[in-house]
Amino acid sequence: MNPKENPEALRTVGECVTFGTYPQTEDGTDRTPIKWRVLEYDEKNHRALLLSWYALENKQYHTAIQDITWEECSLRAWLNDEFLHTAFSEKEQSAILLTELNNGRSQGNPKCKVRGGNDTRDRVFLLSYYDAFEKYFNSNDARLCAGTDYAWTSGVHVSRDDITDGRPSSRWWLRSPGTTLNSLTGVLFSGQAYEFLPNSDSCLVRPAIWVDVNAL
Repeated sequence: MNPKENPEALRTVGECVTFGTYPQTEDGTDRTPIKWRVLEYDEKNHRALLLSWYALENKQYHTAIQDITWEECSLRAWLNDEFLHTAFSEKEQSAILLTELNNGRSQGNPKCKVRGGNDTRDRVFLLSYYDAFEKYFNSNDARLCAGTDYAWTSGVHVSRDDITDGRPSSRWWLRSPGTTLNSLTGVLFSGQAYEFLPNSDSCLVRPAIWVDVNAL
């Protein structure tokens, strides 16, 4: 559902809306509208939190195995530069809000005592462990996410057993660290949490954005 045609969709948690475009077919030559799930509507500030319905890319969290935080990782830089300018027109970019992200221990896996680095200001970002496992999803099934054909072209593994939207589920990145600063938390095929090395090629990218509802 295009929010321009039905603005109320952005005010409805769980609704699917389209915003921006990105390659999603196997050959990557298309510009297909991106589907987003509305995770939260902030009525006071007239803004909505959107999470991509499908995982859109296969990208490493960082290009090397080293202690790394969200603030310094290569995936954050890519999302806020190349992805932002590829997926959204200038007008669409103007509706995407610069968001203060809490990267402290409260956002991470409570079993992991590593702090996730400094707080950041981002227009495109990943969910934290707290977002994915405490705040927005109430079951493993709700966390299942399939990749697009384009995201799968690198040969990334998909589940044989876990299906969502009629497609095999994929692993996807979160921005929170694992038990050490050279590991990251991600979501498994099954919707459970797992730790990955920062240069892993087995996790897909599921971007999140806050948008100004009145600007759409």
